[in-house]
Amino acid sequence: MKKILSIFLIALIAASLLTVPVQATCTVAGSASASTVYVGDTVKVTFTFTSSDANIVGAELSVSFSSGTLTYSSYTSSLGSASENVGSNTIKVNDFNAKSTSKKYTLTITFKAKAVGDATVTYTGGEFFDINADYIGAPASKTVKISIKEKNKSSNCNLASLEGPAGYGFSPKFSPSVTEYSVTVPNSVDSYSLKWAKEDANATAKSLDSVELKVGDNQRRIKVTAPDGTTKTYTVKIKRLAAAPVDETPAPTPTISPELTPPPEIKVSVDGKEYNVIASITLPLIENFVKEEVFFKGHSVEIATLGKISIMQLTDGEDDTFFVFDKDSQTFTTFNPIAINSQHLVFLDFLPSEVMATNAFTSATLYLEDRLYPAWTNPAFEDGYYIVNVLNSATGEDYVAIYCNFDATVQRLSSKLYSQICVVGTDADVSVDDKEPLKIDWMLVGAIVCGFFLVGTLVAIIVLSVKKCKERKPKVKRNWNLETDEVDPYNFVIEETESPSSQNANEPDEDFE
Repeated sequence: MKKILSIFLIALIAASLLTVPVQATCTVAGSASASTVYVGDTVKVTFTFTSSDANIVGAELSVSFSSGTLTYSSYTSSLGSASENVGSNTIKVNDFNAKSTSKKYTLTITFKAKAVGDATVTYTGGEFFDINADYIGAPASKTVKISIKEKNKSSNCNLASLEGPAGYGFSPKFSPSVTEYSVTVPNSVDSYSLKWAKEDANATAKSLDSVELKVGDNQRRIKVTAPDGTTKTYTVKIKRLAAAPVDETPAPTPTISPELTPPPEIKVSVDGKEYNVIASITLPLIENFVKEEVFFKGHSVEIATLGKISIMQLTDGEDDTFFVFDKDSQTFTTFNPIAINSQHLVFLDFLPSEVMATNAFTSATLYLEDRLYPAWTNPAFEDGYYIVNVLNSATGEDYVAIYCNFDATVQRLSSKLYSQICVVGTDADVSVDDKEPLKIDWMLVGAIVCGFFLVGTLVAIIVLSVKKCKERKPKVKRNWNLETDEVDPYNFVIEETESPSSQNANEPDEDFE
C-alpha cells in the first residue's frame, strides 16, 4: 500500500511540473460610429480589448484625441465602474469589477465635432488584470480616424485644369483624378510656375511651394479645399538638370563618306512632346529583352521585345530613353521598369479587360525612385495598397498584383483574389494575406501528457498487485490428530509448504488413512 501511495504522489508531482502557466495576452480593435461626420454632430469611438485566456476584471488605460476638431463629452465601459481624468487632449480611465466573467473589455467615448478637418482618437497604452491581480499583456496602440466636414456644402475639391510653363509641360496629361505629375527641365530653366482653374468656384486653391528651382529634385504643390472642408493636393515633381561642363576643345569637322547616307529623321509625338526615333538601339537592355526589326513609317527600325511588350529607343535631342511601342496601333506609351525584391518589373499602363469591365478601379500614380508609375485603386483597399499590372522581365509573364506602399513590395494576386476583383468589383473584400498564425494551447498539451502518464501508472500498479497475490496463495494440508481418541474431520490447520517444483521428485505424496 505504501508503494502505491508513493507512486501516486510521484505522478501528481510530475503532472504539476508539466503544467506550465502561460501569461494571457490582450489585443485591441478600434472603430467609430461614422468615419465622416459634420460640424455639430456627435461621434462615438469604441475600443474593444480581448484577452487570450483570463477574464478581464481591471483596466488602467490612456486615450488621446484631436482637441482642435473634437470636444470630449462622455464615456461608458463594460465593467461599469470606471473613473476618468480628462486633460486638454487626453483621457485616463481606471476601471474594476471583480464580478466580471468576460474576456472582453470595451470602452466607448463620445465626442462632438467642433471644426472642419481630420481628427484622430488613439489608445496610447495601459494595463489589464485578471481576478488574481495577474497582469495581462497589454496591446500596442490603436488609432481611429474621423473626417469632419461642413453640412450641406459641396465636397468638390478638383481642379478643372493645371498647366506648366510653355514648352515644359509635365506628364501624364492632366486629369482631375490624377494628383501626381513629373517633368525634367534643362539647367537654363530656374523657375517653374503653374496655372490652374477650379471645378467649384467656391473652393479655394493655393500653392504650397516657391517657384524657384534648385539643381536636382523640386516639387510644386497645389492644395484645393472644397466648401465642406474636403481637400486634395496636386503635386508636380520637377527635376532640373545640372549645367553641362564647358569643353573648350574645338569639335572636329565631321566628314561624310560619299558612299554613306545619313539616317533619315523619323519624328513621333508622345504625350504632346516631340521625339526622334533611333533606328538602332544603343541603350543597354533589360535582361531577356530580344532585339528585332520592324518597319515603321516606311523605315527599318530596331526594337526589343519580351512577352507582350515591345520597346523602341527615342530621343528628345538631349536624352535617349525607351518607350513602349504598340505594333498594331503604331503608338507609344511610357516605359516604366523598376527593380523590386530582386525582380525586374515593368509597370504596364493598362489593366486586363476583365478587370476594367468591373468599373471598380480608378487610376492613380505611384512615385517610386524619382519616377511616376501607373497604378489603380479601389475603395475596398486600405490606404497604401494599389493594383498594378506588371511584366516580369525574368519570365516574360505579365500579371495583376498588389503593391504595398509601406514596405515597397509587389505581391501577385492569387486566382481566388483575382476572381473576386473581376466579379464583385468594389464589393470585394480583398485581403493580401488572410492566414492566421498557428496558436498552441500549452496548458491543454500538458494536461493530455499528464493524463497518459497517470493512466499508465495505474495500469502498472494493478498488474504488479495481481502478480503478487498469485505468488502468495497458500497450499492446504489437513492434520487428522491421529494420536487423540476422537477424530474430528473438521479440525485442520493451514500450513504453507513449498511449491511442488521444490519437492523431491521421488518422494511419494502423503496418503490419508
